[in-house]
Amino acid sequence: MKTHTLILLAALTLTGCFESKFDREKAEAILNKKLSQPSISTLGFSDSGFKKAEQNKLIIEVGFFNNYKITDKGMAVFGTLATQEQLISCGIMSDNAAGLTLKLKLAEKVTSIDGIANAGNGRKLVEFTTGYLFPASTPPEITQYLYSGRQAKAVFALYDDGWRILEE
Repeated sequence: MKTHTLILLAALTLTGCFESKFDREKAEAILNKKLSQPSISTLGFSDSGFKKAEQNKLIIEVGFFNNYKITDKGMAVFGTLATQEQLISCGIMSDNAAGLTLKLKLAEKVTSIDGIANAGNGRKLVEFTTGYLFPASTPPEITQYLYSGRQAKAVFALYDDGWRILEE
């Protein structure tokens, strides 16, 4: 009987039933569970998005020193994410600090696991890319102007109940 128990414990250990296996699928599942909780409260203009918004007359330059204002056309595009009051109170913005404070926080979803490395002490460093989960009412062209995801890193550690994110 003791022999059977020892063989069973050894088999369970070798087959990874104690959650020791860590791969891209495991990392993605754990990250998506965390990222599904809405946490993104501001979105900035992408590198080319600010200039494109200016070219498409969503924002216009006013005054001096590269100050800009969101136009009515811009309010129609960005209004699904930010309240009209917020867009108006945003008023004049600088081109290097432009962004929107969102009326509702956005969740994210992993679009790719870009790499996994050993981080020492049995920990894993995961580099990943996400996409923001916009409300259905958001115009698809908004991704031409604002960031629609991010690249990030997270450190994972194996606990008695499985892998956990230590830091992101």
